[in-house]
Amino acid sequence: VFLCCKAVFLKFFSLHALSVHVARMKSLRTAAASTTKYQSLGSYNPDVEAPDEAKQLMGHEETEEDTKSNVRDHGLMPGNDSSAVESNEEKKDALPLFIDGKVKMISDVDVVGEQFTLRFHLHVGVPITAETKKKIDACAKEEDKKEFVPTLTIINLESEESRNFEDKKITPVNIKDEKVRYDVSKDVFDTEQYPYIFRAKFDYNITCFEAMELYKFPFDCQDLTVDIRCEDPKYFFTETKFVSKSPKKKSGPSAWPPWFSMDVNNLCLKDFDFAEDGLLCELFHESAKDNKAGRSYSHFLIRIKLRRDLGFYFWNFFLINGLLSLSSLTCFAFDTDQDGLGNRYATLFTLLLTIMASKFVISDQVPKLSYNTALDTYIIANFGFIMLFTFAQTPFSRIEHEHTAEAYDHWLWIGTTALWLLGHIVYIIFANKARREESKKLTADTKKLKELGVKKKPIVKIYPKALDLDNKDDNKIFKSSGDDDDE
Repeated sequence: VFLCCKAVFLKFFSLHALSVHVARMKSLRTAAASTTKYQSLGSYNPDVEAPDEAKQLMGHEETEEDTKSNVRDHGLMPGNDSSAVESNEEKKDALPLFIDGKVKMISDVDVVGEQFTLRFHLHVGVPITAETKKKIDACAKEEDKKEFVPTLTIINLESEESRNFEDKKITPVNIKDEKVRYDVSKDVFDTEQYPYIFRAKFDYNITCFEAMELYKFPFDCQDLTVDIRCEDPKYFFTETKFVSKSPKKKSGPSAWPPWFSMDVNNLCLKDFDFAEDGLLCELFHESAKDNKAGRSYSHFLIRIKLRRDLGFYFWNFFLINGLLSLSSLTCFAFDTDQDGLGNRYATLFTLLLTIMASKFVISDQVPKLSYNTALDTYIIANFGFIMLFTFAQTPFSRIEHEHTAEAYDHWLWIGTTALWLLGHIVYIIFANKARREESKKLTADTKKLKELGVKKKPIVKIYPKALDLDNKDDNKIFKSSGDDDDE
């Protein structure tokens, strides 16, 4: 009794310590959410304050402005109407940045590593003056013309294989003899001051980070996003509208934007299927008051909708685990005497170990999560069913009358069979409901996803390092971006 009480006492305090640790980690993540302007590689923005825990390490006290700072998750537009009005006012003096492009290939969607590889090209049209046109024409190398295009940053960039720049052409705005020209109205910008548009092409081959929501795995649908931000507040993204005498027939579903497309023949997806209308493009403006840097940014967000293929998981996990739990009913073939009871226990414990082995295999298919997925719930339910069936064998050792043992065994068989059937019927209903709810995400933009309750962790990576508080230059806990101006 003393040893049991001691074990319970130690277990309680270990769980209490673990809960305190989890609460502290949650507070760290909440504090880190205010630094969503840090890029996925941990780049440092000196105009954005560090989280509270970082300030405590550096001896920095929180001010009133810090507590009033706006927290914006990745890919979500500011939710208040005043910020939208301010964004429109900021756009008045800005120039449009015409964009169009095409996704060429998607591959290596890594659920465990929460990343994917993407290849796409992006055409950027920059309004320029006559003087700028002369400077561009005077450039000897094509790479030198890149400086006339605003800097574009991919927020959720994990690694970059290549980024090729190609000079396309300079198109006059008001020319009427061109077969294809930009459809520009005078209220967009001053076409007399900027009579030309410099059209450039960027070819990207990148790996992006994507925080995946796996509560309903493997009935889930996922969004692969690419968040492109224009670092120059002088410009704002807008879609390219072409005027053509012989317009080309648009490829792809009608729901796709006319200025952005995808090559569906080069999608190397193992566990996913591409949704029919699964390409959404969003343009939104981030007001200067929405970030501590006090700068306004324009964002171009590419959303690629994927639906998980259930074939692999059905045949290898659902079917196998369901049959394993069903095979536990074969224990009724053994008698209820001492030898038969031993055979029952041996069979049931073997099945328990087999299901636990499949649980470890599943853990390698998803990242380390603090919650159970839909597949985890199914495996745990089967494990609990066999465990309950094992405990139900205990009364046989206490029943003396053979007639009573037979009656108990008969009702136990009826009860366990009914419980197995009822549990699987309930889970099938749950799976169908989960699939329907996840399918709503296939046509949802950022605003709709927020209404559906989809919450993704912010794209932030903190790189702690040993701090020398006596050295002012070493008083940073975030990896620097290396931008001299920002430093």
